[in-house]
Amino acid sequence: MSQSLEEALDETTPSERLRELAISSQVKTRIAVAQNPNTSVDVLIKLFSEAPNSVLNNPALSLLLLENPCFFENLYTSNKRVFQQFELPKFFLIWALNSFEAEIRASLAISPKIPLSFLIKLAEDKEPRVRIAVARNYCTPVQILNKLSQDNIFNVRRRVIENPNTSSDIIRSLAAHCNKTFQRIIAKHINTPKDILETLALKSDREISCLALRHQNVPAYILKQFYNNKHQERRAAVAFNSNTPVE
Repeated sequence: MSQSLEEALDETTPSERLRELAISSQVKTRIAVAQNPNTSVDVLIKLFSEAPNSVLNNPALSLLLLENPCFFENLYTSNKRVFQQFELPKFFLIWALNSFEAEIRASLAISPKIPLSFLIKLAEDKEPRVRIAVARNYCTPVQILNKLSQDNIFNVRRRVIENPNTSSDIIRSLAAHCNKTFQRIIAKHINTPKDILETLALKSDREISCLALRHQNVPAYILKQFYNNKHQERRAAVAFNSNTPVE
């Protein structure tokens, strides 16, 4: 074990020496500093981006929170993607779940590393940005996406449509009454049903039509209809599709 690592692990090492060790080139040394109860608050905040679990498991954490009730907020501000990047202690996730700041709850909601019970609660959040984050989360199950597909906020429903977990039933429901923005997204979605793709391929809007014609699930007989279409973009979309029948 190196001398610097020994110092970083030693709980009697002065905070100023720990500050110096916090910028060591050795990862193990920096992590040890994050775990040392003598490490200063500002140093812990700087180390949080690299070693959040070490900081959150620091033996002095309870005391730090007493002295600085905003410590968790300071940690989050130092790395706003921490919920997406790391598996974190449940107590920190609970803090974020109950935070008064919608930004923090939204950051938690997009994380692929949180329990289902958290997603269920966040999907009912009063702030649209939080529900949008849940709808964007690739780990959000279809039952929650189904509920969010009926949200009165446009961007929540839009994020549901963009989520690869969204089922064909949800897509069918949203396709019944949607604008061109939704139609473009639906035309590209992996789970869009064939009959919806057929309808979109026949749209007068060339962009929507071409997107549908490029989709791997569009029926072959629809592709055949566009072999000799007068619009070059549609012919190119048909040629692009690997399922296009050979004449």
